[in-house]
Formats: sequence, C-alpha cells, structure tokens
Amino acid sequence: LVYVRVRPDGADNAKSEGGIKVDGTNVTYPVPKKDRKNTISVEHVFEETASQEDVFQKVVREQVMTYILQGFRACIFAFGITGSGKSYTILGNGEQVESQGLLQRTIQDLFEQNLDNFSMSMQAIQLHRHRFEDLGVAQKELVKVNSTMHVDKTDCSE
Repeated sequence: LVYVRVRPDGADNAKSEGGIKVDGTNVTYPVPKKDRKNTISVEHVFEETASQEDVFQKVVREQVMTYILQGFRACIFAFGITGSGKSYTILGNGEQVESQGLLQRTIQDLFEQNLDNFSMSMQAIQLHRHRFEDLGVAQKELVKVNSTMHVDKTDCSE
C-alpha cells in the first residue's frame, strides 16, 4: 500500500506551479533535471495539516497492525528528499505525545494489546548516501546488506 504525506514547504509551495499537485488519490510531481511531470495513483493522500495521530491511525492501526497481530512481518518505509519529513513521520519530534512518530506509537500500541505468547523483534535502518545505518545502536554502525541489485528495465523512460 502506498500513502503520501505532503509536507508544507513555506506558504503554499505544495500548490505552486513547480511543486506537487494532489487530485484525490493522484499525485503529480516534477521529475528533477527533466522537463516533465509524473503522476502516480496511491491509496491515500494526507492533507498538509494531518497530525502524527492521523497518519498512525490510517497507516498503522487500519493496515499494518492487522498484519502484525496475525503473525506477519511488516515494514513501514519512508521515502523522500532531504527535509521532506521522513524522520519526523517515523521518529517524531520531541517527547510530547502529539509529536511522537509512527515508531513510538506502534510499539506502545503493541504493548497495550493483551497478547499471549507473542514475541517481537524490530530493526530501524536508515539508508543515507548509499550507506545503511542501524538506528537502534548508540554508535552508528554500518549494516551489511546481503542482497543483489535489481534493475527494472521494463520502463527505461524514468
């Protein structure tokens, strides 16, 4: 499932000529260094005024938590350019409850469930400048990733 959270940038940049345009669940965005725009269709677009709680309820409570409680693995993946709000959405900003990110809210919600024989493991990894860092350790350690690079050549126009 794909959700989009548009972060306001200045007064009305999200609605400006060169910025992101939202029409229902269609999001149009400029392609850097190219004179064109792409449009994608997503499950839900959050208003610029959406709170952390709004995002948590829609993404985690209504979707991810259901799978977790059924025993499936889950991943919440934030993607965007520097300063787009990825860290804020996932980690929050400060210790006030209303600014807690999806990570803290999900952990709290899991421990508030009345579950028998439930074990959990998790890992928070950040990919920045082609380096994976484990956010769960005090000293930043690089994470070794055992995977092969896959390049989708079905649409070479991107």
